[in-house]
Amino acid sequence: MRKTAITLGAIASLFVAACSLGDDTAPSVDGDSNAADSKADEAANDEGTRDNPYPAGTTIAVGDWEVSLAETNLDATADVLAENQFNEIPDGTTAVMVEITATYVGDDSATAWVDLSIEFVGSDGNTYSGVDASCGVIPNDLVDAGKQYTDATSTGNECSAVPDDAIDGGVWRVAEAFGGTEAFVAVK
Repeated sequence: MRKTAITLGAIASLFVAACSLGDDTAPSVDGDSNAADSKADEAANDEGTRDNPYPAGTTIAVGDWEVSLAETNLDATADVLAENQFNEIPDGTTAVMVEITATYVGDDSATAWVDLSIEFVGSDGNTYSGVDASCGVIPNDLVDAGKQYTDATSTGNECSAVPDDAIDGGVWRVAEAFGGTEAFVAVK
C-alpha cells in the first residue's frame, strides 16, 4: 500500500511538472507577419511536396531506390479494358496509369513493388491505389518486375481507378512502403 502511494505521488509530481512547462516558442505578433509569410513561401518552394510536386520524369531518391515517373496517361481506360476481358473500371471513374522506372541502389536486393508505395492523390485529397482502386490486369505491370540487385533497373506501370472529378489537379505520391521518405510527382 505504501509503495502504491509513493508511486502515485511520483506520477502526480511528474504530471504537474510537465504541465507547468511553458511553450518555448514566442507568440506571433500581428505586426510580425513577414516571418509567417517567409515560412509559408519557404514551404511552397519545397520541391516534391503535394503543393509543389516534382515534374514528371524527375529522378528522385526514395529510400534505397531512385525512382522516375513518366508523364501520366490520364485516360488509360481503353488500354486497361483491352488488356484483359475481365477488367472493369467502375462507372464514374477513369483508369489513370503511369510508367515507373525504379533503380535499386541498396546493398543487397529488393523488389520495387514491395518496397515502394505508389498512389494517386486526387484533387479531393484522397489516395487511390491497391485493392480499392485497382485497374485489374494492366499492361507491363510493375508487379511483374522481379527481385533486383544493386544498380538493377526495372520499368513497369501503376494504375488506379480514380473518380472522374478527382483527376484534374491530382499528383502521384511515391514513398517507402514501410514509412520513411515520401515525395509527390506531377502528372505532366
